[in-house]
Order: sequence, then C-alpha cells, then structure tokens
Amino acid sequence: MKPMIWISPKKVLLFIFPALLFACEKQDIESDVKVLTDAFVIKKKIDGQEKWATAYHAIANTSLKSVTVTPVTGLEEPFELNADTISYYFFFKDPEDEDFKTFQPYENEWQFEVVTKDDMVIQQMDYLEKVELDIPVITSTVYFSIGNTLKVHCPANEKADGIEIKLFNNKGEIAFQSDILSPTSTEFLITGGTRGWYSTVVSGDKLTLQVHAIAFESNSTEENRLYNIATKAITERNIIWGK
Repeated sequence: MKPMIWISPKKVLLFIFPALLFACEKQDIESDVKVLTDAFVIKKKIDGQEKWATAYHAIANTSLKSVTVTPVTGLEEPFELNADTISYYFFFKDPEDEDFKTFQPYENEWQFEVVTKDDMVIQQMDYLEKVELDIPVITSTVYFSIGNTLKVHCPANEKADGIEIKLFNNKGEIAFQSDILSPTSTEFLITGGTRGWYSTVVSGDKLTLQVHAIAFESNSTEENRLYNIATKAITERNIIWGK
C-alpha cells in the first residue's frame, strides 16, 4: 500500500485548537466549532520525472460527517474528501501516482463545504498558492544500534520554510511523524525517544522513509501554518529498521 501524504490530526488539534479541545469535551460544540481547510501542491519524482498534483485536507475540533470540495473556477466537478481511519476530525483527498502531471496545477480558489456530525454546515474558501520548491535529496541513512537511532542526511533546502520526516510501515500506515524542522539542517536524528511515534517498530521492519520540504502560504502565521501549506516537495526511500 502506498503511503499517503498524512498530516497528524492529533498534532494539528493540539497546536491549533488547544483551548477548544476542552469545549469539545464539554459538548459545547454549536458555538465553538472551528474548521481548517487547505488545498496545496505536492511535488515529487515519478519514474525519474518531476511531477505535480493537488491535495485537499480539512480538520475540525469536532467529528465531521462529510466534506465536499468545489472549484470556484475551472472545469472540475465537486468531489468528496475521505474520512481518516484514525479520526473523524480529519478528512482528506491525497493524489495517487496517476494524478500527478508534468505541469503545475493552476492557481485557483476552492470552496470546502463541511458538514459536522450534528449537521452543521460550514463553508470555507482556500486559495491554491503555488510556490516553487526543490525536491529533497536523501544522501544517506545510517542506523546506530546504540541508542536505537536512525540518522538521515539531506542537503539544506533553502527554498523551504521547514522539513518534516515521516516513517510508514509496510501497510502504508504512519509510524512516525516529526515536528517541523529547520530547512537549513543537513542531518536529522530519529530515536526511540523522539516525539512523534504513532506505532512501535522493531529491528527488521520494512519502512518507507519520507522527507517533506514545506513552503507555507505567504499569509500564514506560526499558529496556523500547518493548515496554510502552499507546496510540499517529497522524496522517499525504502529502509529496514536496524540496518
């Protein structure tokens, strides 16, 4: 199974909606429902060729029933986002390899119609802002048995605003997702004690390592940048944990 371009709903809720989690627990949903939506470009190499596609994400501080996305201009038809298997707070549509094209998506505005579990309808707009970004290059990975540590080497990505490291298991499920790291760093360490683990991996496990270079939208802030992404440039490598 191919790993998806996964953004942790848990992390977004903790960093963007901290005060509202308590409101959800108190069931005071009607007045405190908050929704974040994002359409952003994904760039990666497929069969040795740089290609682009668009991803669509929506997250809320309450469970959602459906999310429909409609282009304001263009010929595309409205389409539904998929509910995340881990949390109904998060809906998404990530591109498959066949969705990627040799040209960048055109800039457009997208309407997200979000329906909560209580049938509240919320409409939000998001503008697809294109940013040119270099695809990261994984130059080497080294595993150290002492400390159970994976070291990932990548050249600095000066056009990016941040770097994210992810590990997926052989089912395509997220195992690890780092915080947003400095794009000028050339070395990244993942240990058993690093924050961001979602499942346990053991020696011999086959994993997909992804490095994401991220450019945030020009109007994003430190508080809302996780759902104001302009472009993600992604590279990946298959590894075996412990080797």
